[in-house]
Amino acid sequence: MKIPEYIPQLKHVNSGNFFLIAGPCVIESKDLCFEVAEKIIAMADRLESPYIFKSSYKKANRSKLDSLQA
Repeated sequence: MKIPEYIPQLKHVNSGNFFLIAGPCVIESKDLCFEVAEKIIAMADRLESPYIFKSSYKKANRSKLDSLQA
């Protein structure tokens, strides 16, 4: 697999493992996004799986009234 030029930091692309795109369903706060990303990065590194963080900022089903995009 060739790494696209626009994703130069993508790790483990030649491992042959599944490609993980994951993150919180909805962005509730910057701190939560970083916390989730750090934990998933550590897991993806242990499993040697390529990983891209993905989350949404504009959803109607938020649990916090003061979220970033209410």
